[in-house]
Amino acid sequence: MMPQPTPSPRRVFATACGVPDGSTGTLYLLLPLWRAEFTLSYAAVGVPRALYSAVLAGPQVRAAGFAAHI
Repeated sequence: MMPQPTPSPRRVFATACGVPDGSTGTLYLLLPLWRAEFTLSYAAVGVPRALYSAVLAGPQVRAAGFAAHI
């Protein structure tokens, strides 16, 4: 088995910065398409959006509490 090359720190940083922006834009693009394709109500489409927002906000709340104790 060949060893995997270690990615450069610049490439890791660029990937980490690009993933949340790309997924956020894609999600908002897909919501109306999912609604039309699966004949969902606005409330049903709002569930994945609310879950996504909660998942992104969770670490921020913890980080704010941690920063207050420093």
